Amino acid sequence: MGTLALTAAAVLIGFCFVRDRTSGRVYSERTSLAGQTIIVTGANSGIGFEASKELALRGATVVLACRNRDAGASAKRRIDSALNARKRGAERGRVLLEMLDLTDKKSIEKFAENFRNLNFPLNALVLNASIGMHPTRALVNSKLELCFTSNVLGHYYLVELLWDKIVEDHTRIITVTSSLHKYVSLEVDPATLKKRLPDLQCELSYRPKEAYAKSKLANILLAHHWARQLSGISNTRAMSVSMHPGLVMTPLLTRYLPFWKKHLFNLILILLGKTAWKGCQTVIYCCSHPIENGKYYGNCEEEEPSPESRDEDAMQALSESCRELLNAF
Repeated sequence: MGTLALTAAAVLIGFCFVRDRTSGRVYSERTSLAGQTIIVTGANSGIGFEASKELALRGATVVLACRNRDAGASAKRRIDSALNARKRGAERGRVLLEMLDLTDKKSIEKFAENFRNLNFPLNALVLNASIGMHPTRALVNSKLELCFTSNVLGHYYLVELLWDKIVEDHTRIITVTSSLHKYVSLEVDPATLKKRLPDLQCELSYRPKEAYAKSKLANILLAHHWARQLSGISNTRAMSVSMHPGLVMTPLLTRYLPFWKKHLFNLILILLGKTAWKGCQTVIYCCSHPIENGKYYGNCEEEEPSPESRDEDAMQALSESCRELLNAF
């Protein structure tokens, strides 16, 4: 009995140790964001929702950029409730809801127009919205692969439409990516002998995890590309960074899994993953803390991305490909 108790205690201590190491840091500095306006894409659930709520509680005006009106309205009500629950005199911001479907070119254009009409400064643009591991290769407008369009091309177009405002308002572009990007390799373009992301539209083969990971490497490549562009503009303090939240307990990676795989993965997330609130802490850090243009962050500190994400030829090739794909968008 004593041995069994000691074993159980050792397992519990070990679990608590691992859980503490994997659950991530909390950004505890109470930096005021009063007077700042922050756009968060994919703000109705998961990391996007928790980040939006926390940013508003720190005084920011947060624009919830959501694809689904009902889900967005529900998120707004919940954040408004949290704001109203603050003690009188406590700092509080506000939230606004705007529709944004990153797979719809006209929706992106309408969102950018609506935001400009608000005449608010743009202090931070959090590119968070993402489609996880879709089980099959789905197409947008019968032309463009869904995961790449939503996770990469839609955000690329949004940044392009707001670029002059980003420069003028000294905006922080914060791209939410994933450590899965480290499992993707670049290929050499036989025509130019320069490196590039392979098979952007997954036309040669489609595997859900690979498609998602590829889109996350594309996110970092574009973040670095924007950082290089902004560094060449002398009259702006705008910057572009990327960050990863870690392994987070959200439906993003499990939504399309078969029943038994979903429950197995959910168990792993419960044991080793972060809550969505813990997962959003590096977003808050990047919005609030002094950061450096072109860097990659995780767990509220600077980290090192894969060498592929720093390849200048791949950055340029991806940017050019996105510009060409906008014609089919």
